[in-house]
Amino acid sequence: MSPSGIQSRSRVSPPNRWWDYAVLVLGALVVLMCIGYTVHEWPMLPKNIPTHFSASGKPDQWGAKVNIIPLPILSLLMFTGSVILSRLPWMFNYPVQLTPRNTAKLYGYGRLFMSIGGVEIGSIVFALQLGIIRTSLGLQRGLGSLYLAIIIGISILTFIVFLAAMFSGSKNTFTNPLK
Repeated sequence: MSPSGIQSRSRVSPPNRWWDYAVLVLGALVVLMCIGYTVHEWPMLPKNIPTHFSASGKPDQWGAKVNIIPLPILSLLMFTGSVILSRLPWMFNYPVQLTPRNTAKLYGYGRLFMSIGGVEIGSIVFALQLGIIRTSLGLQRGLGSLYLAIIIGISILTFIVFLAAMFSGSKNTFTNPLK
């Protein structure tokens, strides 16, 4: 869709539901835990911590402990960005045609998808941070071989669920883009 098409979209704001607030609170808690855990564990960290892990979850590069500092900042920035973007659902691309009948519903799905994505990213960063710190302290031997598979699986599952919701929420409005 051209930029002018996005500008002409209705800017209706779907009503906030309880789950919108729950996702917002959950995301904020994840960010606060990420920051708090870093501050709490900082004095106990050794000079060198793992800075990279192989696909199997084993640490394969090490660096100074200051390398842990960007993780809580990244978590905060990603979550804040997802919250801001979730307030602009008319800017998103949708897999179905927007109509006056389905716009509010699809905007609600888009907003929730963006918010949940922010929580997922924050959780992924927090899990990475936990793995780095626990490995640094000798409490575990890396992230584990399932870390990457779980991240990819959850991301794909979330995408599929929202894709299905958008298609079912816009019945009789789908136009085949291949025609």
